[in-house]
Amino acid sequence: MSKRAKKNRTYVENLVISQKVDEYIREGYPLEQAQAITFRQYRDGELKIPTVNRQQSRAIKQQRERQIQGLMLLYNLGKMAYNSFGKKE
Repeated sequence: MSKRAKKNRTYVENLVISQKVDEYIREGYPLEQAQAITFRQYRDGELKIPTVNRQQSRAIKQQRERQIQGLMLLYNLGKMAYNSFGKKE
């Protein structure tokens, strides 16, 4: 397997291929044979690769960013409150 081929696959495709190889190894196949079987299945379209809805993944990413921003706001408010109580005038 060349490095170029791996770069052309998506993260999800690589994950499915890896899981399938692991499955064949657990069934008792040697590593090279498990890889050969899995890559033949991938090439022939026999592996089920789930599709990722980009719109949905973008919305999830935006939601996580908002959550992180909210947590940072709470952290900064707590830090300001702590610092203001620590000062004596």
